[in-house]
Amino acid sequence: MITTLESNLYLIAKYNRNGGYNRQLSFRVTKSLPALDADEVPIKISLKLPVSLFNRPRLVASLEIPEDQVTPPSLDVEVLEGLKMEMTRALGVSMDIRVVEPNDGLE
Repeated sequence: MITTLESNLYLIAKYNRNGGYNRQLSFRVTKSLPALDADEVPIKISLKLPVSLFNRPRLVASLEIPEDQVTPPSLDVEVLEGLKMEMTRALGVSMDIRVVEPNDGLE
């Protein structure tokens, strides 16, 4: 079942006279029939709109990365040497830095 909103609106059309023969059409919209000027014409509009028209969209995303697309992390030799030099300079001690494999990712 689709829930709808129903309402009546009035579109009021009017020609604006800007001196001489120049006429320009203007409109206004009201919920109830207002008092009208002599040169205004009311047009009753019935609206029947589904409530879902006013729902904000929900963004849903699904992301799947296959195991064969995962690359193991790696460190470049230059990065390791740079880290070793900076640590030695900052701390004044000699260091030995090695990359070792973790035990099933539990370390």
